[in-house]
Amino acid sequence: MKELETEEDINWEFIVKKTEGYSGADMSNICREAAMMPLRRRLKASGINFDEIDQLRKDIDVPVAMADFE
Repeated sequence: MKELETEEDINWEFIVKKTEGYSGADMSNICREAAMMPLRRRLKASGINFDEIDQLRKDIDVPVAMADFE
């Protein structure tokens, strides 16, 4: 999260307490999902249909390759 712009109202202590016992992978997923929420809010406010987005994602579904990691 250090590379992302965040609001000042985030209660990090609360998040730490709520996620006690979570693995690093769990925390990574939570942070990734949280980072996507502003985009989702903006898309929803613009009237974009989420079913259309899901279909687009399926249409352009491409497997992750070694080059993506490199």
